[in-house]
Amino acid sequence: MRLEDSRVIAPTAGQRRDAARTLLQMGAGDGLLAFHVVDTHAHAVLACSRARAGQLARRVEIALRARLRLPCRFEPARIRPVLDQWHLQRSVLYVIRQEERHGICVDPARDGCSLPDVLGWRVADETLAARLRSLVPRVRLAAPADASTLAGVEPDPELLAEAAAAALALVDLDGRSAATVHGRRAAVWAGAAEALRGAAVASALAITRRRVAQLLAEPPPPPAWIRAVRTQLRFRTWLARGIVASSELSSRALAGAMEDPK
Repeated sequence: MRLEDSRVIAPTAGQRRDAARTLLQMGAGDGLLAFHVVDTHAHAVLACSRARAGQLARRVEIALRARLRLPCRFEPARIRPVLDQWHLQRSVLYVIRQEERHGICVDPARDGCSLPDVLGWRVADETLAARLRSLVPRVRLAAPADASTLAGVEPDPELLAEAAAAALALVDLDGRSAATVHGRRAAVWAGAAEALRGAAVASALAITRRRVAQLLAEPPPPPAWIRAVRTQLRFRTWLARGIVASSELSSRALAGAMEDPK
């Protein structure tokens, strides 16, 4: 998918998360396996008929134009059939590795890519990873930073809101929608799991310490949500501290291995 004037589709992290949320919400019913909103274009791999792929592309384009307030139309989607299992595997890696292919690193946190969904770093659609494992079991995708690396990172509480927004594919945690309320609750519980001070959590989320205590007194969110926020928090702290150069990150984050089907 590409806009008629080839401008950047989603230039900010929040917009990339919004685009990802749109694809995740709309694509699950059409067998979405992988996607990547790069800069001037977006790719997706679907396990469905050509007709359904075209219908989904049109729905996504209409939704993105409205949600991102895009000033022009998209070009007609270029739909290519997947020919066999080997082609499917190659297509998934091709989509995930878009930034590496183009030699750019505009989205170091991978907010506009399905990689976080596969890794469990985002919980907007927890069916995508299972679907990918079922249909493309020989593709293995590497995380931008492994568990041992992130385990040694002391999380920065100031990045807690951004981490929770990323984990739930939200633009931010502002407002009173059900999604942002869930995001703040997950952030508070993740902060507690990281042993962050209540005052620091309250400051990061722009809420009172009393509200933090109230949220902790309520039933916790799903464990997968807490894990996703904690991982995003450590990952974004790792990024913010410049622990790795952007060029090195690009190759790490887009790494993938594929077994020979023969």
